[in-house]
Amino acid sequence: MKRFWKLLLTHAYDLDSSDYQYDRSFRRPMTQKAMVDELLSYDEQLTRAYETC
Repeated sequence: MKRFWKLLLTHAYDLDSSDYQYDRSFRRPMTQKAMVDELLSYDEQLTRAYETC
């Protein structure tokens, strides 16, 4: 989770949703938007906080 703090601070409109890059943590190619969606699925409180800002 520590590696992705900048993505969680980025507004959803500014996340890249077309450029896939392999990520070691998820062990598959993902876009920035997919990474944020995956992280938000882990915790409901984090999801609410992300949507509020």
